[in-house]
Order: sequence, then C-alpha cells, then structure tokens
Amino acid sequence: MALAILRVLRRARRWVYQLLQGTHRGFGLSRTVNVAIIALILANVLAFTLESVDRLGIRYYDGFRLFETISVVLFTIEYLGRLWVAPEHEAYDGSIRGRLRWAITPLALVDLLAILPFYLRGVVPVDLRVLRILRLLRSVRVLKLARYSTAIRALVEVVRRKSAQLVITFVGAGLLILLAASLMWIVEGNVQPEAFPNVPATLWWAVVTLTTVGYGDVVPVTTAGRILAGVMAILGIAFIAVPASILASGFGEMFQTEPEGELTSEQGADQTPEPPFACPHCGETIDEGPEGARE
Repeated sequence: MALAILRVLRRARRWVYQLLQGTHRGFGLSRTVNVAIIALILANVLAFTLESVDRLGIRYYDGFRLFETISVVLFTIEYLGRLWVAPEHEAYDGSIRGRLRWAITPLALVDLLAILPFYLRGVVPVDLRVLRILRLLRSVRVLKLARYSTAIRALVEVVRRKSAQLVITFVGAGLLILLAASLMWIVEGNVQPEAFPNVPATLWWAVVTLTTVGYGDVVPVTTAGRILAGVMAILGIAFIAVPASILASGFGEMFQTEPEGELTSEQGADQTPEPPFACPHCGETIDEGPEGARE
C-alpha cells in the first residue's frame, strides 16, 4: 500500500514538474498555466503602481488588499510546488539537499522575495519606514517574468557571458570618475570652494558629467575647468557606448549559435529527418538525384 502511494506521488510530482516547466504532453495546459502566471505578475505590477497614487490607494484600499492576498496565495502555491518538484531536475537530485540547492538559485530567491513582504508584515513591527520597504519589495514580483520571458533570459545569459569585460569596463569607469573629480577639485577648488570643497564632494559633478546627465547645479567657471569638463563629457559618451557595444556583441554571438542548436535539438526530438530529396508539395521521397529532381 505504501509503495503504491509512493508511486502515485512520484507520478504526480512528475506531472506538476512538466506542467510548471512547460514540457507537459498536453502543452496547451502548460501554456495556459504559464500565461496565467504571467498575467498575474503583470496585474500585480499594475496594482502596485496604481496603489502608489494616494487618491486611488485610499479609495480602493480594500480591493488592493484582497487582490494582494489572492495573489500571494497563488504565488505561494507556485513556490511550494516548484520546491516540491525540484528533485525532478537532475541538478537538484536529492529530497532535502536538492531542494535546498534549488532554493538558493536566483529565480527561486526572486519567487521567495515576491511573497515574503506579505508574511513579514504580520511579524515586523508596524512602522511607516518598514511598510515602505515592504511595499518596495513587492515590486520584485516583476522579476518573476524572467522565468517566462525568453528575452529576459537571453539578457541574463549575455551579461553572464560578458561579465568579465563588463567588470573591467566599470572598474575603468570608476577610476576615470575618481580621476576627473580629483583634477576638477585641483582646478576649481580654490575658485569655488563651496561647489568643489573636496574630492568626495566633487565626485557628484564627475558622475553627472561622465554619465552625460549634466544637472547643471555644479559647473566650472575657469577656462581650465571648462576644458576639463568638456573632455570628461566626451569621455562620458564613450563610457556609455562601451558597455552597450559589449552587450551588443554578446547578443550577436549568442544568436549566431543558440537558434541553430535549439532548432537541431527540436528536430531531433520531435521530427523525423527530412529525406535528402523530397517533393516540396507532397513531401514524398524523389528517387532521382539532384539532376533528376531538377527535371
């Protein structure tokens, strides 16, 4: 009896795993579940945005609370379901250790953060600042889309592949910002001590200049300072362009290799290889070689 129950539970776990992963034989059902979760995530983001408007947040307070409660219940069921079926994946084999390994993956942590504020609200002492932080954490739910969006997964993969180049770029940008702040303090510090009193304070000017934001609240007045500001502004364009070019090359490299590999695997799994010479209309094999086929 116990073995029969265990087999039923294993089959049920496998069924839920395929349903959540979108690999269930009844693909329409898997697609419906995933589309419903995506719609729920987007609806939560919209509700969070509208609730930030005081007039709407106060007027429809009860409706927002009810919707949040229903959403958290559904997200909790999804999280517990994924935790339960985690050992079905070979990377998380093992009843306890496998689930623990899954629980610390980035997507699993995002799923946890999406529901954590709701439960913390009943534990953490009520304070306006704490409530604001908990409301901010609710916006993490939008990151759950990474599980269902091919575009977001592609972006994450590109960043992972190009992480070394991006780190070098940002370290260089940090050194450039520090150098610009130091030089501007030397040039303008004596002329505008209130605007450039020291290097840490001048870092604000360096950041807004190199990122081409240019708020205009702190500007040089000397000729040398303006020349330096112009040079830094031009270098700021390069600062923005370099990471963008790295990511663009990463996307190009991935799209040159991934689609072909995915297409091959799908054909190998779901389709029979097409004969070397087949009629383009009926699909029947043509006995003649290329010359006969052309005739």
